[in-house]
Amino acid sequence: MDSDGAADLLEADLTRSVIGSFYEVHRELGFGFREYIYALALELERLLTAKGSRVQREVSQRAATRACL
Repeated sequence: MDSDGAADLLEADLTRSVIGSFYEVHRELGFGFREYIYALALELERLLTAKGSRVQREVSQRAATRACL
């Protein structure tokens, strides 16, 4: 675990960028909106693309849990 509490994340820089961008939008819009409003704001403001990330909305991903392994 490093100094900011992040355990060995596979994509630590990307994770920090996404979470940081969310907090920027949340500070701007404030509390109480539905999730899709924040997601739209992230996309419209292009905070993530400005930081070099490729952005796609609502992409399906497979997830494995212990029950599936």
